[in-house]
Amino acid sequence: MIKIAKVDNFSEFDRLKEDEKKVLLKALGYDINERGFVVEEHTQNIVWCRYTNKPVKFDEASILPGSTIIINTTPVSLSSYIEEFLEDE
Repeated sequence: MIKIAKVDNFSEFDRLKEDEKKVLLKALGYDINERGFVVEEHTQNIVWCRYTNKPVKFDEASILPGSTIIINTTPVSLSSYIEEFLEDE
């Protein structure tokens, strides 16, 4: 049987303006490098999406509610996050 993640309420998910997302990333210890990738502020290491195994570009980044997890905004990564963290709420 295939298990499908289900979320009844998406009110926790908000769309941030670009400047708001930059401020939030900075507050969480991240920055954006000259190529547009999200990086760890102190090491400048590029952040990799835990679900897509690809580097996270600022314009494709999602900051997940209630966490410091930064992922690529794709159907696969979002559904994986929902399945891992929200499904049983």
